[in-house]
Formats: sequence, structure tokens, C-alpha cells
Amino acid sequence: MTYIHISDQSVFDRFLAIESGSYREMVHFYEDYRDTITRLDIRQRFELYVCYIEALFEMGKYAEVLLHIDDAIEATITSNYSELLGVDIYFNLLMKKAVSLYQTGKVEESEKITTQLLSMNPDEPNVRFFFKDNLMHRYRKLVLPTRVFFIAGVISTMIIMAIEVLVIIPFYSEYIDVISRVRNILFLFSILIFISGEASRFLLMEWQAFLQIRLLRKQKNILSVKKTVSNLHKTGK
Repeated sequence: MTYIHISDQSVFDRFLAIESGSYREMVHFYEDYRDTITRLDIRQRFELYVCYIEALFEMGKYAEVLLHIDDAIEATITSNYSELLGVDIYFNLLMKKAVSLYQTGKVEESEKITTQLLSMNPDEPNVRFFFKDNLMHRYRKLVLPTRVFFIAGVISTMIIMAIEVLVIIPFYSEYIDVISRVRNILFLFSILIFISGEASRFLLMEWQAFLQIRLLRKQKNILSVKKTVSNLHKTGK
């Protein structure tokens, strides 16, 4: 995509004029005018940088997001940008970092940041959902045996069915009822094992999430009370 030369301020205005949701155009525009954007004042430069990261994130370019997001988070802290366009920008960037880490296979790092986000706001539904998703990934090994058993059970059932059709029915019809019962019991048992494994994983995840969120909410309340008491003491002095 090629653009004619435009002034620094015009770059800022034209970027913001790009239609919402046109993430590919935002990325192309930012990368084409990166040098011009660096000459904008710090606030405008930061706004465009955050929008650029948002566009990369929405396009699923998580590895590229991770290349830039730490700089954006640092700028948020040093420049004290608590909100941008009505959004808690620090919290928003941390969330994007957690998701990007998860999507690039760095699950443990993602879980640490997600726990940090929960400590900041235990009642944020998106963070709670993502935290549970992390826990589900952590407990994936618990269901491997039940899934293997289920697959083995289904394969065994299919083998028994083949033997039943090719051998039992033509030559040993007196064993049809017995073989059918064995086949059905094996198949139903395999399903029950599979369901029990998945249900156990889900319940364990929900219980762990409940305990963790309750603990973080309690810690946040305690810190809030301590801060209030400290402010009252300072006011009294």
C-alpha cells in the first residue's frame, strides 16, 4: 500500500480516521509512516502505538504483539497513562500479553500474568474466563488416560462388530446375544470413562478457579482496608 507524503499531524488524523475494524489497513499505515509517527508528540505517538498493537492482536499476529507490548506497558507506567479512550490501558495491555503468550505456547508465563490480572480485578469476566482456560490446559494430562481408554474402547467395539458380522452371524449364531452384550457393555463403559474424565477435569478447574478468585478477592479487600486506614491516619496528622 503506497501513500503520498503528508504532514506529521495529518498522519495522526488520518490514522484515527481509518474505519474501525480495518486492522490490516491500520498495520500497513503505521508501518509505512513509522518514521513520521516517531516525530509526533509523546501522547499521540503512544495512542497510535497502542492502536497498532491492538490491530496486530486482532489479526492474530501474537508473536509480533509480544515484540512490542512490553514497550507499550513500560510507556504506560512511566507516562502515567491510566486510561486511553475510556479504557484502562495498563490492564488492557496486560490482558493482550497474557493471551499472546498463551497463543504462542508460553502457557506458564501467561498464567502468571493472568493471576496478576485477577489480583487487580477478580470480578472481570474476561480475565476469569481466560484464567479457567489456562487451568483447563494445566489439567489436560489428567484426561489423557481416559481419552486413550475411550479410543481403545471404540476401536475394540469396531473390531468386535467386524468379527460379529464376518464370523459370528454366519457360523456361530448361538453366540450372537453374548457377543452383542459384550460389545454394548464395552462401548457404554468407554463412554462413561470418557465422560467421567472430562467432568472431573472441569470440576477440578472450577474448584481451583473458585478458591483462587476468592483468595485474591480477600487479599484485595484487605489491601483496600489497609490503604483506607493509612489515609485516615495521614488525614488525622
